[in-house]
Amino acid sequence: MKYLLATLILYIPFSSYANEVPVMSMTDLQEQTRKINFSKPEKTYIIQVMASWCASCSGNFGKILDNIPANRKNLSILAISVDDNLKTFQIYYEKNKHKWNTKNKDVTFLLDKEGSELKQLALKGIPTTFIIRNKKVIKSIAEVHDISIITDLLKTSH
Repeated sequence: MKYLLATLILYIPFSSYANEVPVMSMTDLQEQTRKINFSKPEKTYIIQVMASWCASCSGNFGKILDNIPANRKNLSILAISVDDNLKTFQIYYEKNKHKWNTKNKDVTFLLDKEGSELKQLALKGIPTTFIIRNKKVIKSIAEVHDISIITDLLKTSH
């Protein structure tokens, strides 16, 4: 199933960012449903899409976290897995959490089972990083090779 999902995601057509990002409903690591609405105009959101079967996802996410200063106001980081079940994501999180510098950073780990909610953002592949501001996707990066793309965008945030 996970390989079929990866193949399908790669062929979802890319859509315009003109539409507002909708409210999304996902499950956190404690099995609670969380509504994410991206409605605070002064806030910037970084969404890192990952999966347990993605070889580069853990390192990609670590690179992003290492380059975001602690105690950054008006920034929320969402690490969203598209694994097919929560248990798989919980195991992946436990295995990798020591690699991720989340201290004093607003980081939330969520599961979007099989990417059903993220399809609204025209997710094309994994890993992908979305930067959202004012309910709009301002940047989508297939895999972060140059971290300055993200850090430069954060310099211009409110």
